[in-house]
Amino acid sequence: MISSANFNIPVALWVWLFLAIYIVHITEEFVGGITLARGQRQMYGVNMTPRQFLFVNSIAVVLIASGMYLALIFRFPQWLLVSMATVVLINGFSHTITSARLSKYNPGVITGILIFIPLGVVTLLRLNESMSLRRFFVAVFVGIGAHAIISLLGSKGGKMFEAIEKQGGRMKAEG
Repeated sequence: MISSANFNIPVALWVWLFLAIYIVHITEEFVGGITLARGQRQMYGVNMTPRQFLFVNSIAVVLIASGMYLALIFRFPQWLLVSMATVVLINGFSHTITSARLSKYNPGVITGILIFIPLGVVTLLRLNESMSLRRFFVAVFVGIGAHAIISLLGSKGGKMFEAIEKQGGRMKAEG
């Protein structure tokens, strides 16, 4: 159990909560990104088409669910929760800072402020008490790395898809 005096939630429930809020968050990003898009091929806030965004995030949901399932089976849910909490906390602040800097809505800022930041902070504070400092910080650094990869994919994802499509076209022409 993740616990303190007034905080007692089964770890399995806490783990799956992250997947549920991720789905809510990407729904906001998708709807907000489509709504604010300047053209049909591009979503606002990411360098991907709506189809590419859905494809990447569908894979992410499967990977997150698989990781959570494995974390529960092999008994490392707290480590995974710290990593996930780090990712959502950074993501929540990233959306908030971007919205403040641009003085306008950034798709994902609502769930970032209302869900990601509080969930990340609470999870990190609660698990800090029950893990060794070394294990805790390794999980935090993995979360930072995961967020960096996510950010790279969001900013360069469309170009990666284009490169894959061009490579596939070259292979067909050569074959």
